[in-house]
Parts: sequence; C-alpha cells; structure tokens
Amino acid sequence: MYEDSATPGNCLLVDLRCNPAVPAATPILYPLITSISGAACSNVASIESSAMCPIYSLNALTQFLDKYFWLFGTLLLVFGVFLTFFGRKLFVFTVFIIGAALTVCAVMILFYTTFLKSTTAYWVGWLVLSLSILAGLGVGFLCTKVLRFAGSLVCAYGGFMLGVVINEMWLYIYHSEAVFWCVSIGLAVAIGILAFFFFN
Repeated sequence: MYEDSATPGNCLLVDLRCNPAVPAATPILYPLITSISGAACSNVASIESSAMCPIYSLNALTQFLDKYFWLFGTLLLVFGVFLTFFGRKLFVFTVFIIGAALTVCAVMILFYTTFLKSTTAYWVGWLVLSLSILAGLGVGFLCTKVLRFAGSLVCAYGGFMLGVVINEMWLYIYHSEAVFWCVSIGLAVAIGILAFFFFN
C-alpha cells in the first residue's frame, strides 16, 4: 500500500495475484477499482502473473516464531552474548552449540517448506522443534569429535546464506526455484570444502 503523507486518506493499494498460467513477461493488469472487500485503501490496482507466485514459503515457520518471539529472542540473545565473549576460549562448546543450532534450523526449514503449512496446529510446530533439538544435540556432540568437519559445517552455512543474499539481490529475476537451490547449495558446498582444507 502506498500512502501520500501530505494528503491523509490518499492511498493506492496494489493487489498482487499469483497465477502460474500467466507468463511473467505479460501480466494481466486490472483497471483501477474503487473498492475491494477488507481493503485498507479505497483505490486498488490488481496485477496477476506467475511472477507474483512464491518460489518457496516460510510463512508457517515465520508465524510459529512470531507467536513465541519472546522465547526465541531471549534464547538467541543469551547464546549470542555468550559466544561473543567466550566463543574462542571455549571452542569445543561453541562448536557443539553451533552444530546443534544449525541442525535445528535446517530441520525446521525443511519441514516448514515441504510438509507443514500456515494452517498447521502449533502443537505440531512444538513437536517438530523438540525432535529437531534432539537431532541437534546428537549432531552437536558429533561435531565436538570432528572439529575440522564442524568448522567446515559452520562455513558451509555461511556459504548458503551468501547464496540466499545473491538470490535476493539479483537471481530472483529468473523466477526459478532450481536457480535458488543450485546457487545456495553450490556455494555452501564450495565454501565448506575450502574451509575443510584451510581450517586453521
């Protein structure tokens, strides 16, 4: 929604509609209408195209985290402050925490982008979180036994996030899920391998 700060009440709501059958290059533009059910603005313009469809969705995970933001926010702050001051001195413990956290994140993202939807009950989210924590503790323990591999895992995660940033900055224009995953996973693997050989 676009609002004119100089003229209260003067606004335009752009309604983006997903339609996989409409090519991105030739979207359907609906004429300006003066009302739409439940709209916060009286002036509405609609655009329908495949470009409006999500490549992937984390809506359900976002809603779950948002509902309990106070809990997850507190935990992340506590761990973040701890790692900031003691991460290097307690390297093995740091590796354990990061290995566990990355596993939890990976499992949650995997489940919420494949099986779970926005209408999923919150108890299912807690069940998935609990199981991912158990898996994370196991992976974290294994990471303490293979520090070189654990360091590579942390760097691979950084490579994946770099891929996400590149997709958000540039590659999104291709509207391809395959490009998103190939670039993100490719960078994760490449940087993870480099970290393994240049661990020190």
